[in-house]
Amino acid sequence: MTAIAPSAATHREGRIVQLDGLRAIAVLAVFAQHAIKAPLWMGVDLFFVLSGFLITGILLERKARGQSYFGYFYVRRARRILPPYVLLMIVSSLLFGLGWAEHWQWYVFFATNIGDALGHAGHDSLNVLWSLAVEEQFYIFWPFVVQLVSERTLAIVAGALIVVVPLLRAVATPLFDSFWPIYYLTPFRMDLLSAGALLAILVRRDRHALEPLKVPAALGFCAALAVLAWLHLHYPRFRAANTPLSNASLYSVSLVLCTSLLVIALQSKGIVKRVLSNPVLVYIGTISYTVYLIHLSVLYALWPLRYNRYATAAAALAITLAYASVTWSAFERRLIHGRPAGAGGARRHAADARVMRRPTLRAALLIAALLVMSVASAGTAMPAAASGSAALSHVLIEAYGDSTTLGISCVDRHCAPQPDNAVNYLRDALRAEYGDRISVVNLGVGGTMAWQLRDGTDRARGVPWPDRLKASPAQIVTLNYGINEVMRGQTPQQFYEVETALVKTALSLGKVPVLATSNPMPDPRFDARLAEMVKMTRRVAAEQHVPLVDQYAYVASLPDWKQVMSDGAHPKPGLYRLKAGQDFGVLDPIVRRLLAGAS
Repeated sequence: MTAIAPSAATHREGRIVQLDGLRAIAVLAVFAQHAIKAPLWMGVDLFFVLSGFLITGILLERKARGQSYFGYFYVRRARRILPPYVLLMIVSSLLFGLGWAEHWQWYVFFATNIGDALGHAGHDSLNVLWSLAVEEQFYIFWPFVVQLVSERTLAIVAGALIVVVPLLRAVATPLFDSFWPIYYLTPFRMDLLSAGALLAILVRRDRHALEPLKVPAALGFCAALAVLAWLHLHYPRFRAANTPLSNASLYSVSLVLCTSLLVIALQSKGIVKRVLSNPVLVYIGTISYTVYLIHLSVLYALWPLRYNRYATAAAALAITLAYASVTWSAFERRLIHGRPAGAGGARRHAADARVMRRPTLRAALLIAALLVMSVASAGTAMPAAASGSAALSHVLIEAYGDSTTLGISCVDRHCAPQPDNAVNYLRDALRAEYGDRISVVNLGVGGTMAWQLRDGTDRARGVPWPDRLKASPAQIVTLNYGINEVMRGQTPQQFYEVETALVKTALSLGKVPVLATSNPMPDPRFDARLAEMVKMTRRVAAEQHVPLVDQYAYVASLPDWKQVMSDGAHPKPGLYRLKAGQDFGVLDPIVRRLLAGAS
């Protein structure tokens, strides 16, 4: 471990305890961002700075001692990273299916950040793996850099990266339709890793090197936090703007925030030291890797149950901590530290046991058990817009979308709406179940995009979405767009914002919005862009807690699905029937509860 002045850090068996507390803050920030949409995306950046600091310190120490270098480093990384990673993939496959296997290469070779940047990835719950991919790619080349150059040269390299990478982000911005590739890809995040590495080099050369930086770090932290808060309040779309200025500057502000926080942690005394060394925080930091891996899968498993956002977040946090505690006790601790034999191992085991006995963590695990039981007994809950309503005598569904909703199919290059379409099949299936108590109206318009529905500028409709819904007697509205957005060059971020607006309006007016992803497109060039739109629809459904019919994933899983497409976008009647079956699976429980009355 990197040498730290005894006065600057508290050690426990070679660990810098305050950094475990900092890890806990980072992982809880990431969790809050995903669970309750708190603007704390900087949590991942803090992990990157920490990783740069710790990994560079380990490598410099091994190099200076002339001990096993590459073998030691990569074996320890594999033992730490692979078992929880493999377990996550198993859990994800059981919960959400094997969709990730279609892009197996990203997962096998730790390149999911590249897959995410291209829009080729598995279930969205695995999106967290992009940052692990960045770390793994850092591990591939950074040990060679450390081994081949002197500490002085290494410091110059790290310092140069801190300056050059923001410029690289600015120059590369025009190459991408959204900010996500800049956010995901390793070359654009190297300044954060390099900032941590530079701190490690400074501390190794002079263990008191950070002491003069305490005040500048405190000022830097406050200034960066103030800038980020001001941007969030006054320019909330600054990060998503995908401009050279936003991409170059925003992550550099985050770098100042996170690097300052690391310096503060390393030099902490008094109350800051006591907070970061709190046993519960230290324990969460110790298990933070698995907490990070699993938390989004837990959230995606709970979101369809339609509980209040904060209740869902509390349940997910408790279940996540319970899962990570079990895996830590079952195998992670032994893989990292070996069996708890001897005085050192026994002390580590006893320390973890003491933390587990603390009331806070016991309460969290108890809450997890109670919430799991309540979720199991509750069954599928109703969307918020439908909860607490009296039984209805009739339910109306309005289906909005493009030509695939309208039901266009092509024969001998002649394309026209067909009676054998998904909406009609859905209507027939629901009426077979509920008779004339259910109506389904097809309001699809060929060649249109979601923003035209929002603004009331699509063909056959001249009423903006809020006004249209106010006048509509429908209880349920389905939304299916994406293909024309691809064909007409709309960006995924623009599509995300429009679908979010459509859903929020529907919820505010007491409707039950149901989102559907488009069926895939046979042309791989268009389909790659459609996959990015699909990802946005899934994101909106998760963020707004509304039902989703994932037609894209379903159709893509069918063998020879291209054979049941009538052209480059429109299904044949047989595929429309299959799509209607997916619609029915999502809509039937909602209709049933509306007709029965939600308690």
